[in-house]
Amino acid sequence: MSETAGGTLSVEQAVEADQAVGADQAVGADQAVAVEADSCAVGWRGTSGPALLVLEDGSAFEGRSFGAAVPALGECVFQTGMVGYPQSLTDPSYRGQLLVLSYPQVGNYGVPRRGPAATSAAHAPAALSAHFESDRVQAAALVVGEYSEHFSHWEAACSLGHWLREEGIPAICGVDTRALVKRLREHGSMLAKLVVHGQPSQRLSRPLPADWSVLREEAEAVPFEDPNERPLAAEVSTCAPRRFGLEGAPRTVLALDFGIKHAQVRHLLAASARLPAEHQFSLLVVPHNYDVLGAAA
Repeated sequence: MSETAGGTLSVEQAVEADQAVGADQAVGADQAVAVEADSCAVGWRGTSGPALLVLEDGSAFEGRSFGAAVPALGECVFQTGMVGYPQSLTDPSYRGQLLVLSYPQVGNYGVPRRGPAATSAAHAPAALSAHFESDRVQAAALVVGEYSEHFSHWEAACSLGHWLREEGIPAICGVDTRALVKRLREHGSMLAKLVVHGQPSQRLSRPLPADWSVLREEAEAVPFEDPNERPLAAEVSTCAPRRFGLEGAPRTVLALDFGIKHAQVRHLLAASARLPAEHQFSLLVVPHNYDVLGAAA
């Protein structure tokens, strides 16, 4: 006999109770396995074929592609911010670089729509995107640990992967970014190359089998490229003068564009707005090779 809070149970009743508890535990375990499997599948949604990141010291990192199906060459650097990947990717200072984000999950708030936000200050020029630092993605590629194809934000217009494919920028997820950042921190920035295989798929529920030997052969056939040997200033500079601020301002501030950020333009115009009317200025952003002395004459 078994003692319970309500009395005693016969042997048969106790056995039946034990079997019911065991069945409930089995169902719970099956559900836990199903949830775990589904969460693994979600982690690969929005990805396509295998991708391989190779550093100049010979180390390689395997993952999945979720951007454009094109290779990328450049310098591998890392950034430790928790948010702000639209700003980082469009930052001209990352031109020609493969950007590693150390935060474990990226993409969960999507990408904002282009153009000024409804909450932009009055001094912010309408010609500048409110959530980006330039008019296009400047980084050569993106490297993340976990990519979220599903996003949620009231200003989001598309997923991060969709935006990168539109811009022709490759990206890799599933990388051990902790090990990668540690290597870059200890040895400094290194040249790198990213090779990808396959076309993007929005409905992929599990990773495709990867033939890493083929990808490694493809990577070996592609030489490293140092972006610092290119005229980066010319690549990020405006092609023609652009004026921002109030029309008819009594003063003009000239800015040579060697990669000026939208935030810098906004901060300068905000500073002008705080000045007395007779000292306010407009901002003239000119190409990096602009003839300042000739224009003054």
